[in-house]
Amino acid sequence: PLIRRSQAITLFQEISESFSTVRSVCITMRGCSYQGSLYSRLTDAMDVLEQLCGQVELLDAAMSTPHGMSTEAPDSLRAMHGHLTINTRFAENCCGCVQVSDVGSTWSRGITILGDGGCARLTDKAFEWWDQSGKLVDSARLDDSYESSMVTTIDQLPARLLAEQINRVLDPHKPRLEQRNVSRVVAVCEAIRLSLVTGASETPRKLLELIK
Repeated sequence: PLIRRSQAITLFQEISESFSTVRSVCITMRGCSYQGSLYSRLTDAMDVLEQLCGQVELLDAAMSTPHGMSTEAPDSLRAMHGHLTINTRFAENCCGCVQVSDVGSTWSRGITILGDGGCARLTDKAFEWWDQSGKLVDSARLDDSYESSMVTTIDQLPARLLAEQINRVLDPHKPRLEQRNVSRVVAVCEAIRLSLVTGASETPRKLLELIK
């Protein structure tokens, strides 16, 4: 389930004009390997990061693998496994950082957005917005409308989120989902893998030109 299509992102889009310019975004996504690969966590995170900040101009990545595994850079995106961090720069006076893991114990996705309008915190369960003075401007619980039996364990949460998005696609009364630039997301992820190989900063622009 893509976080760009989550309730929290929808709520942020509704207040984005009042929030004004986004200056910095921090994204953390983790889970167990059976809840999705590291590549799936990475595509989810980088997709929503560019949705919030625009196209990544430059990125630098580092990875830590579980005990007993090779510390060499992976030879493919699907071979990535462990903990991954990325620092990003954008053209319009904006910066971002991402931490993703497929050996991170429990399922968790969170986005902290800092900007001229204060601080917004988005998760699968809640939305909160504070202004620059620290006053809570808006907040919402995103799981109150569901029966308690559906959210008794964290393991049930990703399944519920996936079911919600499938139902949204199949419901003829709901608007069609927006198209995603898949080539762009793949180019960004491949630039991240290349940064692991070279140990230097990389730009997705070069790889996107190769894909085209």
